[in-house]
Amino acid sequence: MVGDATAQAPGVQSALDEDSQTTHARKLFVRGMTRAFLEDYEAAIAYYEQALGLTPNEAPILSALAEAKAETEDVTSALYYAERARDRAPDNAAYHTQLADLQRQAGRYDEAIRTYDRMLGRFPENVDARMDLAQTQIEAQKPDAAIDTYEAVLNRGTDTPRVHLELLQLYRQTENAAGIEASLQALMRHRPADQLYPHLLGQFYMEEGRTGEAIELYEKLLRRRPGSVNVVMRLTSLYREAGRTGEADSLLQGFVNDADASPDQFVARARSLTEDSQFGDSGDDPELRATAERLLNRALEMDPNHADALALLGDLKYEAGEFERSAELLQRALQQNPRSPQRWTRAAAAHLQAGQARRAANVADEGLLLFPGRASLLRVSAYASMNLGQNAAAAKRFREAIDALDADQNTVRSQLNGALGLVYARMQQFSKSDAAYARALDANPEHAEAANNYAFSLADRGVHLDRALRLARRAVRLDSTNAAYLDTLGWVYFKKGNLEKARSTLQEALRTGQATASVYEHYGDVSEALGDTDTAREYWRQALKRAPERGRVQDKLNALQDD
Repeated sequence: MVGDATAQAPGVQSALDEDSQTTHARKLFVRGMTRAFLEDYEAAIAYYEQALGLTPNEAPILSALAEAKAETEDVTSALYYAERARDRAPDNAAYHTQLADLQRQAGRYDEAIRTYDRMLGRFPENVDARMDLAQTQIEAQKPDAAIDTYEAVLNRGTDTPRVHLELLQLYRQTENAAGIEASLQALMRHRPADQLYPHLLGQFYMEEGRTGEAIELYEKLLRRRPGSVNVVMRLTSLYREAGRTGEADSLLQGFVNDADASPDQFVARARSLTEDSQFGDSGDDPELRATAERLLNRALEMDPNHADALALLGDLKYEAGEFERSAELLQRALQQNPRSPQRWTRAAAAHLQAGQARRAANVADEGLLLFPGRASLLRVSAYASMNLGQNAAAAKRFREAIDALDADQNTVRSQLNGALGLVYARMQQFSKSDAAYARALDANPEHAEAANNYAFSLADRGVHLDRALRLARRAVRLDSTNAAYLDTLGWVYFKKGNLEKARSTLQEALRTGQATASVYEHYGDVSEALGDTDTAREYWRQALKRAPERGRVQDKLNALQDD
């Protein structure tokens, strides 16, 4: 009997069922990818797990599930699925990479290294894998292994700056001198326009005591870049180190007296020495500073009114503590170009540092006409008025300067409020003074001077002595050898009636060797209170010797004589 024509051959139904499962798994996989794209990883995992139930050994699903598990910080599961994906499709480099990346993220560096080794056994030409292996070896603190890996990359023909940069760091870490030299030479070959690597190689030669090779290198650089400040100064230093002082002087003289250089070029060279030098802060090197000044003076010989030369030379003089000369130069620069608030501020500050408070105030106030509300100018104006004894004007400027500060300038805010407190105290506006000191310490509790001045003001008035004691102790804790702070602490003890503690603290102040007339006067006061009039008389005389204008001390001496 002929069977039903529609009956299927054996195995066909099974194949259709399997195909249907695969299709459904694919749809679930796509839905999971969509949820993962939307960062809904829990939903993505649910879809992936359903798909995996239908097709248990599909590497793409295993890999996607590993990625989603990693996003939910389920590291153990992520590693499990990534390893299954790799084992299911070992000829796909991406699955090896995913597993190694997850192992690295989990801090399992030795496992990651084994994964990369297995991968490179199948894909020996995979440069990215070798580079990642080297980075993993570095993370695993295996610098020698990383060096071997990078050198293998080079030997396989991948000669790139990145490899040499990585090797340079590793050679330095392992103190491999030959490797350092080779890496720097390779980087010079790859990046001939970059002056960093020749300088690093020159520094290396110097550190290795290979002065002759360093000189040869810098001479070659100078032929290529005859106007390079860094090359000239380095070569000058090397000549001196080699005992070739004549060549050093000749090189420097030619650099400073370059007949082909313009004033602008001389200024640029000086600025390079002071700002961009690879030799560090020029202020720490007398020859660098002297050379910068010579270059600026050459510019001014050619153009006496060169604003930038005047300003930069003024800045150098300021940093050297030559404030009067600095102020003169900066004001000449302002006559040429008054549109720089920084120059106005530095000129005013130079006058103030030179003890020319009146001129400082005038310059700052003139600058404020051009740049109203400029915080730096307001500060200098405030301090100048304070030094002149113009307390009301100083208080106004300090308040304006504080209002002009940015919200995060707490250190400056503390300093200004501390100075404002002192000004108000001079004006005997003590409620305002106390408030300003409190604001200073709120902005910076470690402002020792504000704590000291606040404590002294309270003690001098005989009010809030417990608070005064806390503040004075804070100031001494912050600067335990400051005679003025010890004096304040001793004075607070005196006001509280603790005479022995006052005497011992004032003795500490005297032992610093920096005691002022105030310390001597207070020690005399304490001695008198303890009944030691001879000592009181001696220390009051010492106070008068240091500050003859202190009439109250003379009154104390007269009172003793009357007794």
